[in-house]
Amino acid sequence: MFYDNEISMGIMEKKYLQPGETPEQWLDRVVSIFSPDLQDDIRYAISQADFLPAGRTLAGAGLKGKRKMSTSNCYICPSPKDNIESIFDTAKMVARISSYGGGCGIALDNLRPKDALVNNSARTSTGAVSFLNLFDTTGSIIGQAGRRAALMVGLRCDHPDIYEFLRVKENNEKLASMNISIKFTNEFMEAVRDHKKFHLHFESVHENIERDIDAAEFFEEFCKVNADWGDPGCIFIDRVRSYHLLSGYPEYQIDISNP
Repeated sequence: MFYDNEISMGIMEKKYLQPGETPEQWLDRVVSIFSPDLQDDIRYAISQADFLPAGRTLAGAGLKGKRKMSTSNCYICPSPKDNIESIFDTAKMVARISSYGGGCGIALDNLRPKDALVNNSARTSTGAVSFLNLFDTTGSIIGQAGRRAALMVGLRCDHPDIYEFLRVKENNEKLASMNISIKFTNEFMEAVRDHKKFHLHFESVHENIERDIDAAEFFEEFCKVNADWGDPGCIFIDRVRSYHLLSGYPEYQIDISNP
């Protein structure tokens, strides 16, 4: 079997076996979630490493009623609305999913940019990017049996905080629990190709924030930061929305991927 060596067993014990569980017991547990007529074939396929379910399935399958563990690797959280209640509701969701071992995808598109007006004692917002620390800390505190939380956070390319988002990992070592990605649109990439200006904007009840940037200049800077730091990555969000299985249903719109 694929786990019949010291290295493989070390990985299995750390990531997939329950305390005191043998590989044979683990295999019985994992195949138990499949239809009885498929279990022998799946047992053989897994033992030969020809077929393996997702990691969280390998860890949590067959444990219903015994341990609270996710059997899916990743989830998408609803994009938080531009208010404290919604932002912390999302943080609560991150905490719960992380406690079960799952990863979370979050889009910050709706959050107002830095220095935008707010109707509370702060007077101005700390910006969409500032909430990266909230979600990262939430995931880090919860912990997952020695595994760090898995988070993917994205921001649309026309958000006024996009330059701050681009540079945030250069100066913030605390964001270890997350990957971040800029959501590039077809319109932006066409502006890069044609060396045109690209419009950043955010509309709120208090004000409209707008400015133009040089698309090609920003994209070149993005490429350099990505090469140096690995983050942010990029999601070509229009392509994603055009080619997923439910793309024919306008009411179903993908805002972010999972980790």
